[in-house]
Amino acid sequence: MQIGIIRKNARGLFVGAVSTLDLGTINIGLNPVQSQNPEAPAYEVMGWRTGASMVNAVKLGAVWEKTYRDGSGTVFLQGQLNDPSFAKPLRVACFTIESGEEKGNMSVVWDDGNRRNRQTSETKEAAADGDDGLGNSTAGNDQHSQHSFQE
Repeated sequence: MQIGIIRKNARGLFVGAVSTLDLGTINIGLNPVQSQNPEAPAYEVMGWRTGASMVNAVKLGAVWEKTYRDGSGTVFLQGQLNDPSFAKPLRVACFTIESGEEKGNMSVVWDDGNRRNRQTSETKEAAADGDDGLGNSTAGNDQHSQHSFQE
């Protein structure tokens, strides 16, 4: 699930914002890590509240460069954001957007840590039968389900 966009600004810095129900919206920036250690992250992720100055940024986490295992050589970023105010670390991945209005920018997605291709044969069979594994819908069973977000 996409939770944000990172763009390269006029000064060449990668900045953007991420939004979740828990965090609200926070600004983020990628600060390149200069290290000879091959295990070092590619970037520190810095964060600051909307309306605050980038000068007030605090380190929220780090991301490492990874390469797709499909042999394409495509590089993406993966890591996590964390802060004492978070219930648990937020795993994220950043992918270059290949087309459209945001082409060349990076999409920040929530990474739940589960690989979609690790489905059991039972799950695959259920999906083929139209069963998404979420149970029966209760939509429309009461008067509250008709309300919209605009109320």
